[in-house]
Amino acid sequence: MYHPPDIGGTDDYLDEYIELHNITATNVPLHCTFTNEIGYGLAAVTNTWHLRNAVDYDFPTNVTVAGCRTAARHLI
Repeated sequence: MYHPPDIGGTDDYLDEYIELHNITATNVPLHCTFTNEIGYGLAAVTNTWHLRNAVDYDFPTNVTVAGCRTAARHLI
């Protein structure tokens, strides 16, 4: 997570972002891909990755980090 310096004593939270780096050669979906398993169904695509504790963030649906790439997401 990147937290920029404060501007004039004001918290610059609008420019914070999370950066994920996929070090593998394959794509990594940040949502559930097991839509054919019993009990999941099509609603599984809304079951996304999330971060908690120091940051409270839910990744949007249908986000995939391509192989050997970086994905950055603003927190606001």
